[in-house]
Amino acid sequence: MINNRPLTQIAFIKFGTERWMQMMAANLKNDTYLIDYYYCDADNHNGSSDRDRMKYMLDHKVNLIKFKVESIANNHTRDWINTDFWDVFDENKYDLIQTAKAGPAEYPFYKINKPIIEHITLEGAIDRLCQN
Repeated sequence: MINNRPLTQIAFIKFGTERWMQMMAANLKNDTYLIDYYYCDADNHNGSSDRDRMKYMLDHKVNLIKFKVESIANNHTRDWINTDFWDVFDENKYDLIQTAKAGPAEYPFYKINKPIIEHITLEGAIDRLCQN
């Protein structure tokens, strides 16, 4: 608590890995925020860099919560198929949700009723028009 106010609780949710989101979660002040970071092994690999990132977040008091997704539907909202996300996630615990996505409605975010901070992240390449 700060000045008799409870800490702000934030859920970071991402299918796959987002290094910048992990760094953001790890660097929010622990005396102001309680951070839960929901993640899955989207690429089904556990290289040392993934372990190092997880250790980095744990060292910064981020609570890691793993969920499973078997596959992603080929539909407009990219629904997660055979996921246990709803078994581990309770939106009532949080003041807001942080994620990265590509803009339009995406699963599971269109089903969550809490404020969602969306960073629009589109895959891209080098912008060659801006080069000298």
